[in-house]
Amino acid sequence: MVKYFKNKKTNEELRWDSALFRTHSQLLTGRAGKNHWHRINTNSDLAANRYLNRKGEPCSILSNESFIAPENQDTIETKLISIEQDENSLNETLKNIIQIFDLKTENWFHDAIINSISDSNSLSLEIIHSRDNELITSFFEFIDTKITSHTPLSSINGSEIFLIKIWSISPMQSRLIFILSDNSEFQIDFTEFKYIEK
Repeated sequence: MVKYFKNKKTNEELRWDSALFRTHSQLLTGRAGKNHWHRINTNSDLAANRYLNRKGEPCSILSNESFIAPENQDTIETKLISIEQDENSLNETLKNIIQIFDLKTENWFHDAIINSISDSNSLSLEIIHSRDNELITSFFEFIDTKITSHTPLSSINGSEIFLIKIWSISPMQSRLIFILSDNSEFQIDFTEFKYIEK
């Protein structure tokens, strides 16, 4: 869960992200696997300058400048876990998604931005994320979907991803749960997917 704090004296707003786990015993790689802060730029809602760096200058959530890690990483406050099932028991579709997450992302889309989401015959999802200090756009198309969301899909555009949870419902049915930085979430049940990177 993302936590927000406000300094009553300075009105500065901070976001605290606890380190995230891939499995019960393994942290995610990259900044997702470390406790860290984000300083919120209250003067902008634009993704390009939604945060402040250590010097108080505007920056994007996708930049390394927005990531402020405390010196002491010893204490992991929560155990937010992406894969709670035995990884070997997951269906082949999810094993393929995990391989993409491992090879194509630094941190399983933590702090990535959902650039667009649409639902017609299938669900299309475009995610902007960083990898090796470059901005990457990844496209997913989920087939034979059922979507569960408490808000309209159009309101998810521009949202930041905090954590993606993976569930294998059956040998043919897979589930992704996207937890966003405002602590809302949406769920996609699907049978197949296509992936494209630009």
